[in-house]
Amino acid sequence: MIAAALAGSVAVPLAGAQPAAAADCLTSVPTYVWEPNTTGNIAEPRVLHKYMDWGPQSGTTDTLIDILYTANLPTTSKVFTGGGNGIIYEATSGGQVKSYKDNTATGGALLTPVKSYSLAWQNAKRIWTNGSRVFVLNAADSLEVYKQSAPTTGNGTLTKISETATSTAALFDATNVWMVNSTVYALTSTGAINQYSYTETPIIGTIAGRLQSAGVVATGLTNVSQAWSPGAGVVNR
Repeated sequence: MIAAALAGSVAVPLAGAQPAAAADCLTSVPTYVWEPNTTGNIAEPRVLHKYMDWGPQSGTTDTLIDILYTANLPTTSKVFTGGGNGIIYEATSGGQVKSYKDNTATGGALLTPVKSYSLAWQNAKRIWTNGSRVFVLNAADSLEVYKQSAPTTGNGTLTKISETATSTAALFDATNVWMVNSTVYALTSTGAINQYSYTETPIIGTIAGRLQSAGVVATGLTNVSQAWSPGAGVVNR
């Protein structure tokens, strides 16, 4: 999970099974913090910082342990991850999408290069993924959905399978967006967490993807700018 800040947590009903990285049998999940650039100079890099959430089912962020792994990336890049397996993506300002593997568990680098793609996502408002699907929100009514053919390794093909005009204005204006399996969550500026269900309908020669509002799962989260799910029915913020 990518987060920009570490704070408290709230329990919410997360729909569907949890991602592999947050399965019930595990006692920890990695949390990647995209630290802000405090210099104001876009030429300065930003730091990706890895933490471990020990006991993610407990819903307490005092168990987030800094394991001292960091890596630098351009401030102008967008960074996202999801679905577990230690796969991290970078969408560069030059129109490339790069996948990396977190190999720190075996003594390797936090950002081990895997593959580069030529995809013009540099102007996207938001990008998020559950591993097998990557969602690129370009405007309030323009959402592209891509399939990653190898979500566990990050070295497959990224193929656009759907482009929908389903109203996504609320996601466009959200403070933060993330995904668990087929459920999308959005933290709003009013301190609520909205839930959306994602479905795919096969049509001859293509796939129709659809996001549908599934209600509000939390409210009253004032002064919160980021949220993310480690799985097991918990949202950290």
